[in-house]
Amino acid sequence: MVDPLLINYCIFCYILSYLPTRDSIITSILSRRWRHLWTLIPYDFSKSKGLPTAVVVNLNQGSAVNTMDFHLSQQTLLLAGTNIGDITIWEVGRRERLVFRNFNVWKVEACSMALQALLASDYTASVNRVMWSPNGALFGVAYLKHIVQIYSYHGGNDLRNHLEIDAHVGKVSDLGFLHPNRQLCIITCGEDKTIKVWDAVTGYKLYTFEGHEAPFYSVCPHHKENILGCHSPPPPLPTLPASPSVWIWFRSLKVSCFLQYIYSVDISGKIKAWLYDNVGSRVDYDAPGQSCMTMAHSADGTRLFSCGTTKEGESYLTEWNECEGAIKRVYYGLWKRFGGGVVQFDTMKNQLLATGDEFQIKFWDIDNVNILTTTGFSLHLI
Repeated sequence: MVDPLLINYCIFCYILSYLPTRDSIITSILSRRWRHLWTLIPYDFSKSKGLPTAVVVNLNQGSAVNTMDFHLSQQTLLLAGTNIGDITIWEVGRRERLVFRNFNVWKVEACSMALQALLASDYTASVNRVMWSPNGALFGVAYLKHIVQIYSYHGGNDLRNHLEIDAHVGKVSDLGFLHPNRQLCIITCGEDKTIKVWDAVTGYKLYTFEGHEAPFYSVCPHHKENILGCHSPPPPLPTLPASPSVWIWFRSLKVSCFLQYIYSVDISGKIKAWLYDNVGSRVDYDAPGQSCMTMAHSADGTRLFSCGTTKEGESYLTEWNECEGAIKRVYYGLWKRFGGGVVQFDTMKNQLLATGDEFQIKFWDIDNVNILTTTGFSLHLI
């Protein structure tokens, strides 16, 4: 017998699908049961239908926001980090601040002497990156000074300290989560030109990757599934040096079900890729214009994109051919930035790319290099 509640939800979603995007999101405040229904609606993105054209919600953080991340399943939960070290979890649909924490080192005595000296002279630290774990039970915070903090979130205002890691000397530039060998891990990179992989349960360091000549800007952990490819061609893999021994190793990888690796980008625009084996970088590319940039895969993991800005202010949004290590297409429409900063971007539903470019959000269909539509704002976008 079909659950009547499920039938009701299906009817509600069907009705909401006929409303403008803004109106369907606003319905989340009418009932607790309706809070996440709008996220289930299969919007039609063709010809920009369903894309935002106006501000739906304004949230007053109180200080400059450096980084944000939406929860993967509860898509009205927004995690934000600021320039003075605050972190906040918002329930966007209700405009409610669920959790707020100031910067605080949990165990100063356990930190390195270098970090203790920094904290003694200035007990503040900007947040460089926040990110939810894949299942949304944890989130990580990377700070300007040495440390990464991992919290466990249990709903409402129930936030608990999980791990504090003195991860890098200087700034922690970026972090991410991945499951090498079915084990949840935290990946960090920093000003000390290293990538480190940590056990997400114990905080034990598993790997250290070195090889960049400049400090890191970003990391992009990923995995390729179905490497066996018995009934279909294997997905693209990172380019490898053309030596017989390496190609024997490469062919042996196909006995695995999936391949996990990390892309890294430094501030001079060098891109490298790493497997979890401490052997060293497998690829060495140049970012377009030698730009500081971030990389991201489409939701299904089959396509790789990057977005960044050069020292001269030129910005690039590109798709990569992972097999050849070459740019597949360049998307048009990003402005030259005269006030500094790097263009930020994200992928949407395997169909769209979105960037925050000065005072606009710009959207592209991933198969079309020309802008699909734009949304203007009165405030500068991070």
